[in-house]
Amino acid sequence: MSTSPPTTRPPGAPAFAEARGCKEWLNALPLTNIPQAQSLVLESLRQLNGSEFDALERLKCLELMRDKIAFLQGEQRARYFGKTLPLSPNDSAAWSTGRTLLEEMEAGYRRCLQAARGARAALAGHEALITQRIVRYVGAQMLFPALVYRRFDQKLWERLHGEFAAAEADGVAAEPVKDTLESDDGNTSVAETYVHVVLFQAAYLSEMTAPQMDFAEGLLRLWARRVAVRPGSTPPAGGLALHPLAVDLARDIGARPLAPAEARESHRVLDTEQLSR
Repeated sequence: MSTSPPTTRPPGAPAFAEARGCKEWLNALPLTNIPQAQSLVLESLRQLNGSEFDALERLKCLELMRDKIAFLQGEQRARYFGKTLPLSPNDSAAWSTGRTLLEEMEAGYRRCLQAARGARAALAGHEALITQRIVRYVGAQMLFPALVYRRFDQKLWERLHGEFAAAEADGVAAEPVKDTLESDDGNTSVAETYVHVVLFQAAYLSEMTAPQMDFAEGLLRLWARRVAVRPGSTPPAGGLALHPLAVDLARDIGARPLAPAEARESHRVLDTEQLSR
C-alpha cells in the first residue's frame, strides 16, 4: 500500500478539501525522506493559498500544516544552522525551501485575517490568534537569514509593526492565544510575540554563534511577557534620561533608544525593567 499523498486531482488544486483530509494527507507524508516531504508540503501550501477555500477550514488546515512544518524545519535545521559558509548546494536548497515555507505560511494566515476582518462569522473571535501567527512567521523570516549570516529585507519591519498596530487598534494585542510550538507554557499573545521578535532582533544576531542564538531565544521564551509595551510618552524607568528600547511603528527599523522629548504618536516603548530584574 502506497504511503505517498494522493496526486489525482485537478491541476493547481490542493490535495484535500477540508481539515480532515489535510490531516490524513499530512499523516501520509514520506517522513523517511525529509527534503521530499518538505517539497510536497510547500507545493500543497501554495495550492491552498491560491485556491478558494472555506475560511474556517483554511485556518484549520494551516494550523495542522504549522505543526508538520515545524517538525520538518527542525529536522532540516542542522543542514544550515551553525554550518561553515558557504553552504553546499544541497544545504543551501534546504535553507531556501525552509524560508519559502515561512513566506507561504504568512501568506496563508493573511488570507485568514482578511476573512476575519471582513466580518466572516466562521472566523469571528480568531483575529488575535491569526495575527499572532502572522507576527510569529514574520519574525521567523527575520531570523532565517541570520542563521546563515545574511541580512533580511527591511520591509519585514513594516509588516511586523503594521500587524501589531492593527492588533492594538482592534483591541486584541493582549488577548491570550494558544501557541504550543513557540511558547514556554503554551500561552501567548500578539503583544508578547511582538516583543519576542523585537528583542531578539535587538540582540545583535550577526555577532552570535548558533548556540548563543538558541540560548537568547530560550531566555526570551521564558521572560518576554515581563516586557510591557507602552506609549512613547511614558517617562523612562529608573530615572533614566532615555528609553533604552523603543520602536517607531511608522518606520522600517527595529528598537532604538528614544528621548521622551522626541516621542511621537507612532512610538512604543519596550519597558524592560521587570525583565532586567
